[in-house]
Amino acid sequence: MTSESQMIRSLTELVADVLADQRLRLDANDTPLSPEQEIETAKNTVRAELTRLAAKRPLDTWPPIDEEAVVREVVAQVLGLGRLEALL
Repeated sequence: MTSESQMIRSLTELVADVLADQRLRLDANDTPLSPEQEIETAKNTVRAELTRLAAKRPLDTWPPIDEEAVVREVVAQVLGLGRLEALL
């Protein structure tokens, strides 16, 4: 497994956990999370984690990451059809 696929898997798990926690909090108040809110939360979570990871890594040891491609893939994994999403 490549380091990028490991990162995607890790980010997917993180986003799923964040969304589950947010759904539980909002459901307790009878305030459902809209699909648009879920997508924005997922995107913001991925971007924040990528920023955190970028701050930790030496710039000369990792290849550049296409952050928007990573965001799209993780959101598709959590909220969409996974790899099929890109084919639609």
